[in-house]
Formats: sequence, C-alpha cells, structure tokens
Amino acid sequence: MFDLVVVGSGPAGSRLAARVAEAGLRTLLVEEHEQVGLPVHCTGIVGEEMLRRYAVPDPVRAVCLDRFDVISPAGRRARLPGVHAWLINRRELDQSLASQAVQRGAELLLGTPVEAVKPVAHHLELVVKDRRVATRLCALATGAMSTLPQRCGLKPPTAFWQTAQLRAEVAGLAGAEVYLGQAITPGSFSYVVPVPGETPRLGLITRSGAWPAMRRFLDRLEKTGRLGPMVEKATCRRIPMGPSPRSVRGRLVAVGDAAGQAKTTTGGGIYFGMMCADLLADTILEARSGGDFLPGRLAGYDRLWKKRFRTELRAGYLARRIFEHVDDRELEELAGMLEDPEIRGVLAREADFDCHLPLLTSLLRLPSVRRAALNLAGRRFPGAALLALVQRGRPGAARPSWRKT
Repeated sequence: MFDLVVVGSGPAGSRLAARVAEAGLRTLLVEEHEQVGLPVHCTGIVGEEMLRRYAVPDPVRAVCLDRFDVISPAGRRARLPGVHAWLINRRELDQSLASQAVQRGAELLLGTPVEAVKPVAHHLELVVKDRRVATRLCALATGAMSTLPQRCGLKPPTAFWQTAQLRAEVAGLAGAEVYLGQAITPGSFSYVVPVPGETPRLGLITRSGAWPAMRRFLDRLEKTGRLGPMVEKATCRRIPMGPSPRSVRGRLVAVGDAAGQAKTTTGGGIYFGMMCADLLADTILEARSGGDFLPGRLAGYDRLWKKRFRTELRAGYLARRIFEHVDDRELEELAGMLEDPEIRGVLAREADFDCHLPLLTSLLRLPSVRRAALNLAGRRFPGAALLALVQRGRPGAARPSWRKT
C-alpha cells in the first residue's frame, strides 16, 4: 500500500513526490511515457524567482532573455523595459526534478498509463496495465491534455485555450518577439524566441484554431522575408485558462495544469504548478493522523491555492476576454502607448514575469491607461469585475499580490 501515488512526472508531479517522499511517506511517481520529459510541448520560459526558489541546476538554464519586443499589427516595434526571464531546457528540468524525487525516496514507474482511479473502502486503486496499485491518496498531475481527472469526477478548469509551436529559422532575431493582431490570434499573441545554438521556437496561444493561426503567423513572417526553413512540424495542445471548480474529491486531488494552475495571461504553468505542489504537500503532511489521512483536511488544499491565486487568475482571464474584441486599430493605439515615458517608467520599475496584477494596478493608476481601459470595457465588457480592477488601480488603493497571501 502506497501513501501517495502521483500520476504524471512533470514539474508539479515530481515536486510533490519529492516533498512527500522526503517526509517518509511511501510514494510512487507514475509516468505514461517511456522517458521523463518527452515529448516536449512547452516553450520553457520562466522567471528568475522560480530558478532561485527551486535551486534549478545550471544545465537546465539555456539563456537569459532580457529583450522582449512587442510588434503591432502594422509592424510597429516597441521594446518592453524591465522584463527579464530565462529560457530553460524543459526536458532537462523534468528529468532533474524526477531524479530529485527518486533520490528522496520516491519510486518511479515509466511507460505506465493509468486507466482509472477507483475508491475502495478507505483507499484508492489505480488500474494500470494488467494490475492494480493500492494507495491511500492519489494526486493527478497529468497536465491539460488528459481526461483522467474528469473521468475520476474532478471538475475541469474554467476554459481551455489552444497552443501551437514549431521550430523554424527567423532572420534578424535579436531577442524574443511578441506579435499582436486580430488576424492571427484574437485576444492573444504569437511569438518567436531565440534559442542559442538551436533553431528559434515559434508559437502562439488562441481560443481555438491553433494550427490555422500558426499558418497565418508563418505567412506574416514569410511576407517580411524573415522566415527560413522549418525543422519540425507544429505540435498543438491545450492549456487551462482559469482554475478548476473542484480540484479535490475525497482522497483524490489534482495539481498543476490538471487543476488549472497556470497564468491566465501567458499560459505558463511551471512555476504556479510547483508552488501549488508545495501547498498540496504541506496539506498532505498536515492531514496525517494515525497512519492514515483525513480526507476532510485535504479539502483545505483547494481553498488554499485558490485563495492565494484567484485574484491574479481572474484578472488575467478578464483581460483576455476584453482583448478578444479589441480591433487592430485599437491595438495600434495601445502599442503606441508603450512609447509613453510614464508608462515605460512603471514597466521598468514593476515588470514581473510571474506576478502580473500589481503591475496592472500600477498602470491603471495612470490617467491615460485608466481612460483607455474604461473605454474598452464600457463598449465591450461592461462588467463589475473589470470596474473593480480599475478601482484597485486608483491612487491609494491596495495593490493585490499572491506573494502577500
């Protein structure tokens, strides 16, 4: 009998397994693929804070990204001041974290898809291949593509968006480029990221139709004469946009993308997933009682992570809802605002790759930004939620941050 079985050896799953195994619980980490970290679907851009907090080894760090250019529908280019991030080797990251879990006492089972998780008396049984595995608790860290959490009775995240990514040569690439425009990705963005010694990565996020959007993005680059040979076909997947209404059911829990623990602004889920894995590990260790676990105490994990990140996730999702309806003329105007010295000053001081709401509220303190936000909201999304966000941006208002909860 295992104390905990973690399904999925991505960053959130491996981090959880390492924490719980280190505390002396018998832990099994199950991965459906034959090798940890493959296939890779993630661009792999993270903030400096995550690398420090989790002591990510140097071989995982590919390069520091200190130049992000926003490119408007008409080709206007504006450099974002104050934005710094790291491009990591996602395969190496996953393998490093899984190795840490094993070193701390977890067992690792590869090439083993989990078909079902069934409650039996005071434990759970996992149906894997031709046998069953008994465990007191099970954490699903299966990512956004798996339907296993929903088949087990957990509620899916609020919404799913689609991503597409491939590798292709791009001429004249001096840093990361972020493209805006209704013709390609309404309410979202596409991007090109340089990779030292390798072919650049091209990708996008959109509500639907990721592959047609990628074709349009490639056409745009080709028309400017910058697109070179492609070295791989596009891979498409989905990412969560909003938290799962229910990430705990008895002895079964979800963590990472499976629970909707991803930034609703950029779609990045590595750091959020690992932080939530720590919250879940703390909850599990506190729930121990007489050799078993009290399922009632596990429910606190759902409340805990949502209390910490709910405001940030809601604000990002709301921004996406609004920007879905912003036309290219208005995007040009917004891109032009990035040249305003006052706005650039706020960006330079407060840009944060992981925690976006404090920056948004600081920008909304500027009269020009507040007027633009209310203008967009009043015509497209006249909801109390946005007005509340604008109120937070008024001088003297508190600046919410998940770091303070």
